Amino acid sequence: MKILAPAKINLFLEITGKTKTGYHTLNTVFQAVSLYDEITITDERHHEIDFTCNWSGVGVSYSSPVEENLCYRAASALKAYLKEKRGAKIKLIKKIPVGAGLGGGSSDAAAVLRGLLKFWNREIDNNSLNRIAVELGADVPFFLYGGCCFAEGIGERLFPLRTEWDEKPLNLLLVKPDISKSSGDIYRAYDKRAANKPATINDTSKIKREKSVSLDNLEFVNNLEGVVFEKYPILETIKTNLKGLEAFVSLMSGGGTAIFGIFKAESIAKKAFLEIKKSGFNAWLVHTL
Repeated sequence: MKILAPAKINLFLEITGKTKTGYHTLNTVFQAVSLYDEITITDERHHEIDFTCNWSGVGVSYSSPVEENLCYRAASALKAYLKEKRGAKIKLIKKIPVGAGLGGGSSDAAAVLRGLLKFWNREIDNNSLNRIAVELGADVPFFLYGGCCFAEGIGERLFPLRTEWDEKPLNLLLVKPDISKSSGDIYRAYDKRAANKPATINDTSKIKREKSVSLDNLEFVNNLEGVVFEKYPILETIKTNLKGLEAFVSLMSGGGTAIFGIFKAESIAKKAFLEIKKSGFNAWLVHTL
């Protein structure tokens, strides 16, 4: 069984506070996009979870214990919850860049949860599945939905949205220099700033009430840009350059180091892609899902 795990962008990200357990609360709109990790699930005759990962697609290699990988943790958590005796062999091929704010690890975990339910021919109620997902990571529940969702809390309270681009997907360019930073590090840097309490400007009550969103009624802000751009000025330069290449929106995605641009036409996005590649940056032409 082969599963595609898509990346995501945040059309805005506004931090609203912090929980007693240290998680940041936020308002955000997640949007899935067409850059994918690939996951293959096959039989494992010893009834264990056997996980391997090919990192060549992102040009890096990690030697952390298998047990720390979100795919392995997702499979183990679901197997334990279901009291499933069968095992599975899971192979992950990474193509979504790491430490980019594109949600690759969370998407992989959600794909494993969905894939194993089908592979084992098991069922689980949505509430239980969401509980497993949020214990793995705040972004994991979104990838069980996909599409476009408003999220609040630590990202686990989700509201699926209709969009003006449901029928005609948006053209995007993702750009990431060879800089990777964990979201945890970025949030910790945010906390150290003296003036780190910006007011929220997006009308989230209206978004939830109408269950829809359009480009005209969004303010494209990311409260984490300041601390990231301060440390990595090249990211702000990329954001500015995308605007100069006719992106009508340019923003850092989530708590990572990828910048995205939204373009009115695929032809314009392709021209921007060619210009960005001349600078030696990693870049991907994608569309909304």
